[in-house]
Amino acid sequence: MQTLADSDRPGVGVDPRGRRRTTARRPVQVLLGGLAALGLLVGCGSSDAPSEPDTSSDEPQVVDLEVGGQSAVAVVPPGDDPTGLVLYVHGHGETHDSLTGGSDQKRVTDRLVADGYVVAASDAHFNAWGNEASQQDYVALAAELKSRYDTPQTFLLAESMGGVAALQILAGDQIPDLAGLAGISMLVDPTVAADTEYGEELRAAYGGQLPTGTQNPLNIPAEQFAGDPIRLYIAPEDSTVVYAENAEPFLAKLQGVADISAVGCEGGHIDPSCFQPDDLAEWFEANALVPGSGN
Repeated sequence: MQTLADSDRPGVGVDPRGRRRTTARRPVQVLLGGLAALGLLVGCGSSDAPSEPDTSSDEPQVVDLEVGGQSAVAVVPPGDDPTGLVLYVHGHGETHDSLTGGSDQKRVTDRLVADGYVVAASDAHFNAWGNEASQQDYVALAAELKSRYDTPQTFLLAESMGGVAALQILAGDQIPDLAGLAGISMLVDPTVAADTEYGEELRAAYGGQLPTGTQNPLNIPAEQFAGDPIRLYIAPEDSTVVYAENAEPFLAKLQGVADISAVGCEGGHIDPSCFQPDDLAEWFEANALVPGSGN
């Protein structure tokens, strides 16, 4: 049985106010073919903390950290004027090491670091299914890296299970200057795992019961995502995070509210074709916050 971690491929898974867009800029765009119930396909691509690093080097620095009791890592570009921060919100079975240890994640990380982003990940209480503790791990890591590197904006990059925490952080403006969220095979409704092998673990993450109310991102009012740039990478054959149970209702709910788009990729859950460094980099650039604009 395929799992959320897709363990056949190593390293592959799962209130300060920021400047937030208040109006949607364009309608939802979604997948063609079997996934085209709602609209238009965007495209289909191929497939305790240590001392400060020496950022005077011409090479990126890999910085190991411990923030809030959780191990973390940041890949830091050379120079002292980063484009921003990208927080990798990991999937099921993953850790902070997946950022640099997984071949697909590394392709994305290398491209984003080349564009000047600090790219970082936390253990975030491991398989925490997006609960409050894991959300705060990412919030704390963002604050630490803002303090160290003065990152002017933050993008969230969520994989599989990581979508639950990322959506909560975005909807709640939990990190200042959030610029957007990109999700790869992203889980939206954690309760779909209730009757699977992950059910017991899911309940444990939420105090012995399933997430209820707005603990489930699918139940968060659409207005809390108003104008937010969101991009989903969706594989039509994904039988783990099923389109009809996750992305489809989420896209329908946010149509005309958020600035949401979808990109089709091939194969199943977190297929390598869903990791599209060039498309991500272009999307991040297009949605970068304008200093002083209040967006």
